[in-house]
Amino acid sequence: MISSSVAASAVLLSLLCSQVLSFAPVPFPGARSTKLFSEVEAEAVEEAHLDPAETAVLFCKYQNDFATEGGLIYETVKEVIDATNMLENSRAFLDFARDVGCTVIHCPISLEPGVSGVTDKPFGVVDRIKAADALTFGEWGCEIIPSMVPVEGDLIFPKFGMCAFSSTDLDNELRGRGIKNVIVIGFLTNGSVESTVRSAYERCYDVFVLPECCAACSMEEHVFSINQNFGMFATLANGIAMMKALGA
Repeated sequence: MISSSVAASAVLLSLLCSQVLSFAPVPFPGARSTKLFSEVEAEAVEEAHLDPAETAVLFCKYQNDFATEGGLIYETVKEVIDATNMLENSRAFLDFARDVGCTVIHCPISLEPGVSGVTDKPFGVVDRIKAADALTFGEWGCEIIPSMVPVEGDLIFPKFGMCAFSSTDLDNELRGRGIKNVIVIGFLTNGSVESTVRSAYERCYDVFVLPECCAACSMEEHVFSINQNFGMFATLANGIAMMKALGA
């Protein structure tokens, strides 16, 4: 029996995903495809069955500096957040994951002022994060946004680099809980999400990504990772297909 909150989440995510499915082509040169996920793989997930007790959902970096107006990185990622409705999608999937009994894991990142936990010679987005002193431990920008705040029963694995595995004891926690399936969503599509996906794959988990629950610093970067990289390490699916696979 599916609870009313699960049903409501499914309806909400269905509406949100329909907007992603009809998303207009992204006008940038060299793109082979602008689909935000593979319809074939989405159908394959829908036909499959995943046991929620064996499934963990990793929510990467839903923090004020990324996801709230006034955050130091917000304007950089706002285009993709708005285009995919990723915050609304993510909240709907978070509610669903809790209701069906998936292991919910929040993976925020925090840095000491002026220090990068990724490299002492940062570049790209890490350089911008370091220069702005963004995601600083103890500051507002580092806090998880209110709509995604952990509740009793959720797990929190703060990380100090891109990957949710490399600087934490996450792998041992997952194995101790009998987790076989890992769903990764959040910020940035081509940063922490992709790094965590690759690491989960290397550790022999079955890995899934919901592109409409992810965002990058540009739509070009977002779509490139989805189209060119994720397919080697994970199954891409929309939220409704994943809900059905988990028993909705």
